[in-house]
Amino acid sequence: MPADLHTHTTYSDGLAGPYDLARMAWASGLTGLAITDHDTVAHFEESSQACSTFGLEWIPGVELSAEVPQPAGVDGPAMSVHVLGLWVRDDDNPLTRELRRLRTARRDRAVAMAQRVNQLGGAVDVERLLGQADRATLGRPHVARAMVLAGVVPTVGQAFKQYLREGGPAYVPKGALGPVQAVELIRAAGGAAVLAHPTWGGVDSHLLDAMCTAGLAGIESPRQAYEPEAADAWARTAARRDLILTCSSDFHGEAQSASMGADSTHDAMVSALRFRAGGELSQW
Repeated sequence: MPADLHTHTTYSDGLAGPYDLARMAWASGLTGLAITDHDTVAHFEESSQACSTFGLEWIPGVELSAEVPQPAGVDGPAMSVHVLGLWVRDDDNPLTRELRRLRTARRDRAVAMAQRVNQLGGAVDVERLLGQADRATLGRPHVARAMVLAGVVPTVGQAFKQYLREGGPAYVPKGALGPVQAVELIRAAGGAAVLAHPTWGGVDSHLLDAMCTAGLAGIESPRQAYEPEAADAWARTAARRDLILTCSSDFHGEAQSASMGADSTHDAMVSALRFRAGGELSQW
């Protein structure tokens, strides 16, 4: 009875809406679905209804995009650390107030990156990009797709490689919250915090200590098929720190993303993670 705990819709940078995701999850044999759009809970009503339509357990979620500065003496942009919040509430709480701030910051950042592309000779339609902000939480994928549409680059991947990668000529730092603050905000909203794709970004043992102290509940396993050594190492880390190990697809609907249900979390682990949502801190 598996659940996919990490997916995205058109409310952030996914290509399909909640009903399409729920239909795909049902067709894949899943029994639960968390839609974890970046820095927004605007999808909650629609995703709840979609999951109900297909008889799925709906897990209200969000993915917070945090950042860690480079160590002293090291040049370069801040490193990304993503944290999933599962079973979070969408009432007036510190998390939802921070999400409102992040939505505005993401919109301004997307516009700034598009303007940098245009300064470098591109012709991205900034007004059309802004028009998407009414529904979606903007991010680099939206800018990349606008670049493809404008003929600046042939593919989204090329947009990232040539312009939008961290340190690239059109990259603009997020100015995001820190990973520990992300965990605290998720807990304040009654949720369980899970470190997403831990091989990305800058999570060292000291930062993981701090996140655990703040109430981190789980770690998302790297995909065993592609990173078997990393998957085994993070599984051992999760066991040592009494963290629940999850498996998810991070589905976006793009050709390069994993398919819905490609990796999923067993019902027993979902139940264990749900038990920790808003509960007492684990004495790891």
